[in-house]
Parts: sequence; C-alpha cells; structure tokens
Amino acid sequence: MTGRRHSLRRSLFGWVLVPLVGLSLVFALEGYADARHQANRAFDRTLAGSALTMADRVAIADDGGLQVDIPYVALEMLTSLAEERVFYQVRNPVDGFVTGYQDLPPPPDEPAVGGGPVFYDATYRGAPIRAVALAGAASDAARSVGYTVIVAETTQARESLARAALARLSLRLTILVGIVSLMVWLGIRRGLAPLARLEKAVARRNPDDLRPLRRNIPAETERLVDAFNAFMGRLADALGSLRRFTGNVGHQLRTPLAVARGNLALAARATDRAEMAEHLRKADAATREAERLVEQFLLLARLEESRASGEGMQRLDLAEVAEEAALDRADQALRAGLDMSLEKPAAPVLVKGNAILLREVVLNLIDNAIRHAAPGPLRIALKAAGDTVELAVSDAGPGIPADKRALVLSRFGRTGDGGSGGYGLGLAICREIADAHGGALRLDPGPGGHGLRVSLQLPRDADPAVR
Repeated sequence: MTGRRHSLRRSLFGWVLVPLVGLSLVFALEGYADARHQANRAFDRTLAGSALTMADRVAIADDGGLQVDIPYVALEMLTSLAEERVFYQVRNPVDGFVTGYQDLPPPPDEPAVGGGPVFYDATYRGAPIRAVALAGAASDAARSVGYTVIVAETTQARESLARAALARLSLRLTILVGIVSLMVWLGIRRGLAPLARLEKAVARRNPDDLRPLRRNIPAETERLVDAFNAFMGRLADALGSLRRFTGNVGHQLRTPLAVARGNLALAARATDRAEMAEHLRKADAATREAERLVEQFLLLARLEESRASGEGMQRLDLAEVAEEAALDRADQALRAGLDMSLEKPAAPVLVKGNAILLREVVLNLIDNAIRHAAPGPLRIALKAAGDTVELAVSDAGPGIPADKRALVLSRFGRTGDGGSGGYGLGLAICREIADAHGGALRLDPGPGGHGLRVSLQLPRDADPAVR
C-alpha cells in the first residue's frame, strides 16, 4: 500500500494561502473592532449631548425638590436613528429616583459633579444598551441639590454600522485573497515549469543515453541537475566498467573452456589408454582453471556488494586470519617445494574489516607465490606499528619488474612474459580489497633484492585498553 504522494505545488500554494487567509481574518476582526469603536464614538457624542440637554433642564421646584422639563426633542433625535429605543433616568442622592425609568441599570462608578460623562454598557429589558451618566447640581438662592442624569439607548444602530463596515472589508479582502491566490498559483506553475521540462527531457531519452542534461534552468534547481548529472556520470562509468568486465570475463573463460572441450574431444577419439588419460588430465586442469577464474569473479562480486552495503565489517585479529589461510594452503606449498613460515607478534593484530575478504587476500598472495615462486622459503610476516598493520608475503621467485608492478595491480593486467599462467585478477582483487578497507597493497623486491614482497597495509584498530 502506497501513501499519498507529496505535491510540491500544493505545499507551496498552502504555505502562501494559509498565512494569507489567516492574516485576512485578523484584518477583518481588527476592522470590525475598529468600526465598532468609531461607531461608539459617533453615537456616544449624540448620547452625551442628549444627557447635557436634559441636565440643563433640571431645576429646584418650589417644594425644594427637583423638577425636570424633559427635552423630548433630544430624545427623539436618538430614536430616529435606526429605530433605537431610548431610556432615561434622573435621581439625586437625597430623594433617590426623580423621573424616568426607575430600574435603569446604574453606572459601575458614580460620576462626579463637575466631572465628565461616564459611558458604560449594560443589559436592560433583554437588550444590550449603551448608557451615559452625568452628574450635576441645581441651585437657587437658598441651596444646591445634586443629581445624576442617565440616558441610554439600544445598540442596534451601532451593530448595524459595524456589520456593514465588516461586510465591505470582508468583500475587499476576499477579492484580494482570490486575486493573490490566482497569481501565486500561476507563479508556482510557471516556476515549476523547468522541472516539467526536465522530466520530459529525461523521459524522451534512450535508456543508453547517459549524457549530462543541458537545459536552461533556474538557479534553485541547478544543484539538483548538477547532482543528477554527476550521478549519470557515475552510472555511465559503472556501466562502462561492467561492459568491459563482462567482455573480459567472456574472453577469459573462453580459453580454458575451449581447452577443456578440445581435450575431451581428443580423449574421445584416442586409441591409446595413456593418450586418453593425458587428454583427460589436460581437460581437468583447464576445468580447474575455469573454476578458479569463476571463484575470482565471484570474489569481485562479493567485494562490490560489501562496498555498497558495508556489511560484514567487524573487529578481528588479522593474525588469526593469516594463520587459517596458511594452514589451508600448507599442503599445496609443500608440494610446490616451498618452506612456508608464519611470523606474528604475541599481541593480537586488530583491524576492522571483512574476515572473508581479508582471508581471500592472504589466500591469493599465497597462491600467487605457489604458482610463480621457485622452491625455497615462503615467509608470511605480520607487524603493527603506530596506526598501521602490515601483512607481508615474501618469496624467492622471479619477482616483477618495477615497470610492470602497476600493471599487475589492475584487472586482467599481466606481465606478458609467458610464465606460469594466471589471468591477471589475483593481485588486482587484493588491491581492491585493500582499498575497500582503507588500506593499500605494495609490491617490492624480496629479501636481498630477489623475489617478490607483497605487503598489505591496513589501519590499525588497537584495543583502547592497550593503547
């Protein structure tokens, strides 16, 4: 089951659209709050004017109380605005309620005489109201009586004005978001067009066409195309190496198989038992050569797999690996007249590597000595110095000329001296395994300038307790 594919276009569009819509909502709410504030300021001025007009009509009656000549013209001015309902109240600290609506909510803070009006919000008879309270004093020749005038109105007109402003602002913001969204979508589409052209260019290519891409691309995709071209270059090199390798494999296997097939044919026609045995022996030798060649090819494949995956790398004692390989080839070395010896230090020779591949290195070096060296000593020596471990195999054979040493370390590279066979893979495989382990393979003259000394040098993985 595959998950939903990630869309770069939708992601970019979302990163632009979501903040834009969020900011538009914030602006709309801020605009609505500002519209309410402006509406309150306008209506509050009218409300305060009505309260001042009513306060001017408060006087002291003949009985010493307060009388109010209600200015209904001022109240009608309020009620003419969007059919608002208007309420009022006049009271004094001594006598209490004077006139108006007795249950009208009082202000949270009593206004002071001579101070400014006090505006407040409340609920009256199930409807929200906006009220103003104004304190004053009525005086005559004998005394002064304080009073408070409260004038309130419902907020329907204020809300209608604020909602109308919000509707106009929302319409403008919606149009703006729509236009910006369209422009962003078209811009993203235009910006991603080079990727679509690259996709078509790659899709039209022949599978064997691994040339670098040459396209007019924006700077943001240049690194992507450079990485793709570098990958194509590595792939072309790998495929070229694979073609050359498979061609060499076919060519190298053809010779021993042809020898084996020819000798089997001759053995089938032989009239003499000794002649038949000789042809069968040659066919068997050719088959063993082909088998050995196939083993080396498999070793190369195992090396490539180890390089790609990094599996099999572990801490090991190279001395144990060398000892196992020497025991495995002891009989063959004895039959070839070689006196094989192994010299190793008392402490473990620790390296980090693939035990199978390093064992094959030692086996290949011993086999190379068995195949080419003259009867005599075959010395395997290990030593650890500083951060390097060295395993050296020395023989008393003909050696390799200095100008041919680089050649024999490459695949299928041979000296061409017509010696004792070989396909030019053994030392090349050893060198590649050494490279894969961060080490090196050196070819030098043997002791006294005679023979060949092959040394495998690897990074040391010493025990921290020892170092």
